[in-house]
Amino acid sequence: MKLFLLPAMLCLLLGCNINHIIDGVHGNGELKSENRTVATFTKVVVEGSMDVIATAGDSNQTLSINADSNILPIIKTEVKDGELHIYADKSYNSKNNVTITLSTAMLNGLAVEGSGDIKASNLNRDSLLIDIDGSGDIALNGKTNALRIEVNGSGDIRAKELVAGIVQIEINGSGDVYTNVTTSLNVEVNGSGDVEYTGNPTTVNQSVNGSGSVRKR
Repeated sequence: MKLFLLPAMLCLLLGCNINHIIDGVHGNGELKSENRTVATFTKVVVEGSMDVIATAGDSNQTLSINADSNILPIIKTEVKDGELHIYADKSYNSKNNVTITLSTAMLNGLAVEGSGDIKASNLNRDSLLIDIDGSGDIALNGKTNALRIEVNGSGDIRAKELVAGIVQIEINGSGDVYTNVTTSLNVEVNGSGDVEYTGNPTTVNQSVNGSGSVRKR
């Protein structure tokens, strides 16, 4: 019992702030925008609860972050092997969302690891790879010849405004996918996830293990 009490006693003696330990950095409510320069990237990976608004097809690459002024320093934007990783190096708590707005020449991949959201427009690539691990949502606009989607968790992908030729979807969990397909659709659902598609693909292959569904709208 004494061993369990020791950390609490030390915290009291040192004047620890329990809320700070639990919640991390508390936002000060003073919204501020910061422009950053990063290396060229073709994929965006959101690690956490940040929101990203991305525009492809712009030769002038830009990136700006809007957040509480004391939250900005802990939001990291690092490019590794052509992938832009957006994450916080400390836990934080804020009433204001952290929003990243970016533009780049081309995007061929988007990923959310956590509860963050991505809205990407003007996509125009031969192939796109979209991943969600968690509860985040991704919305897509544009066109592609081949679209590969994987959802692990409860996240949703809204791609009705992305015209795609060949679409391959895998859902593990309760996530939902909405897609617009012209040529062929291959779906695997393990769980309660649903796939809803528009368009008139010549072939539709589906494997559903659980209460999920695949339906044409």
